[in-house]
Amino acid sequence: MLCRALAVPLTRRASAPSRAAAPTPLRALSWHPHGAFIAAGAADGHLFLLAAASLDTLCTRREHAAPVTSLSFSPCGRYLAAGGGDGVIDVFELQGGELMRFSASRGHVCAIAALDWATDSALLQSNGADGTLCFWDMPSCARCAAAADARNADWHTHTCATSWATQGVLPCLSAQAAPVSACDRARARTCVAVGDAHGLVSLYQYPAHAGARRRIFAAHAGRVNALRFLIDDTFLVSGADDGSLFIWNVVL
Repeated sequence: MLCRALAVPLTRRASAPSRAAAPTPLRALSWHPHGAFIAAGAADGHLFLLAAASLDTLCTRREHAAPVTSLSFSPCGRYLAAGGGDGVIDVFELQGGELMRFSASRGHVCAIAALDWATDSALLQSNGADGTLCFWDMPSCARCAAAADARNADWHTHTCATSWATQGVLPCLSAQAAPVSACDRARARTCVAVGDAHGLVSLYQYPAHAGARRRIFAAHAGRVNALRFLIDDTFLVSGADDGSLFIWNVVL
């Protein structure tokens, strides 16, 4: 279950030890698995690579005019997948402090909503904003020929709400059902949290197959846009359109 530990009104300004200013609003972030870099995607299509310790900009790329809507470093730390508002996924190779474009592919007709790498960095799954699910062989970003085999992949992260392992979190076909707007799985692979357009946060056992039961927690007054478990799974952070951020204590 979830116990609300802290509510943070984001209209208040918090102090920070370091700060980087971007020329345009940011839409996506990803932290390198070794902790040395942060990738940031902007609304105007720019992609920034920052030094995590100082937040100095090491590299800037712009492959498209569409916003960068999703970012994810591979578990091996060698590649960065970037999804855009135009449905294109770009794969960059990290060479020192530079991002070199390695491959690209279009498989979605709308914005990329989520990206997840397999633990061996050989496979990527993606969700479009319309709920479509695609699988990609990495790092070539070629469409996976045997998509059915991907159901058995061990995913390093799981933020794609539409997937083989999370079929039970998708809303039923009724006028009252709220679209899923955010998803994250605990690192211990014990549960998955889902946020929806009604401001609810739900917790399912993982994998969440069709008909899975859930625990529902109400807190936000607007659409839940982001959910993340902390690295030890003891807390879950949720942020919503109402400008609030909640920190939940996860009790399993």
